[in-house]
Amino acid sequence: MNTRTRRLTPILAAVLLAALPSASLAQGDDVQVHVFVSQGYAKSTSSNDVMKGTGDGTFNFNEFGFNVQKQVTARLRIGMQLFAQARGDVGKDTPTIDWALGDYRLRDWTGIRFGKVKMPLGLYNESRDNDSLRTFIFLPQGTYDDGARESTIAQTGMAGYGTIPMKQAGRLGYQLHMGALAMVADGGVAKSIQMALPVKVTDAHGGTTYVANAEWQTPIEGLRLAVTRFQTAFTVEVTTTALAPGIGLPPGIALPVDFTKLTRSYVSCEYAFRNLVLAAEFRRQEVRATVGGVIPRNQDDESYYVSSTYRLNDIAEVGAYYEDYYLNRFDKSDVARFRKDLAAAVRVDINKYWLVKAELHKIHGTALMIPTGTNALAEHSYVLALKTTFSF
Repeated sequence: MNTRTRRLTPILAAVLLAALPSASLAQGDDVQVHVFVSQGYAKSTSSNDVMKGTGDGTFNFNEFGFNVQKQVTARLRIGMQLFAQARGDVGKDTPTIDWALGDYRLRDWTGIRFGKVKMPLGLYNESRDNDSLRTFIFLPQGTYDDGARESTIAQTGMAGYGTIPMKQAGRLGYQLHMGALAMVADGGVAKSIQMALPVKVTDAHGGTTYVANAEWQTPIEGLRLAVTRFQTAFTVEVTTTALAPGIGLPPGIALPVDFTKLTRSYVSCEYAFRNLVLAAEFRRQEVRATVGGVIPRNQDDESYYVSSTYRLNDIAEVGAYYEDYYLNRFDKSDVARFRKDLAAAVRVDINKYWLVKAELHKIHGTALMIPTGTNALAEHSYVLALKTTFSF
């Protein structure tokens, strides 16, 4: 943990904890205040890092959030969330405005949100911040990459939304977003580019983003089906750090990497019956990019998973999932381009404010992995993660 991180972590934690008494007093019919504080630990059994430092074991894995919402009128709601995280070398506990919006409900079946608005990418992107809402520590990473969270959690612009009743056919929810993608030069997306190319990212600019989401609450109680389409474009400014065959330029050359088109499609299903929740999602992504405007860098990847969770009693919950991720969906044989992740988790609710989780991953393949130092990536690895969260 660097000096800045060590300085900010206690400051932010103190601010959040100091807010607890006043937050409790502020709770009312039209004001809601929520806080969460998480600390995790992750350790890999091999030289593979699922995030920076897990090869040796790391506590640089935490989250802090403070959000407040107010119902201004019967139709207008405003709110915002401050969020900070450390995930290996991403985030470094730097506080950011995670989302901030005005929400005006025009009719019972439609409304509009504006500001920095969360995006409905798959079933769980909008709720991924809140550790208390799920069993797992890590959502399936091929579908919900925590390293790119800063760019995929929200867009700045506006969104129309609503739910249309369909009588015996259930209800149809929809969201239509248009805005600008949040990009930062030292975020997870920048670090993934620096892993793929011999460059250093110096700046990043988000382009126009579109999201279309439809969710069908079927007549079968507990069953929901969803489809999502996401499209964006963005540019990162880089400086070459070494001569590489893939680029052919000497070190020190500044040039843009233009992601002219990035699209994602999700097909999602969830079924909840009593204490059991089953889920499955498929995600496909197509990336079209050029380095310096002339060198093409394209990618077509896909992922899919199935998961199950079961609430044993008021205290304990267990869950498991299996996910396949392929960096190249046209070639699924290269161990460096796939990741098959079998995960099992236990969650214990100490009380209604405090929970503890433990999770074990058995991973085959090295896609989305970071080597520890100069060690070669191992084809098989295990990851143990522990996490505790306080929230209200």
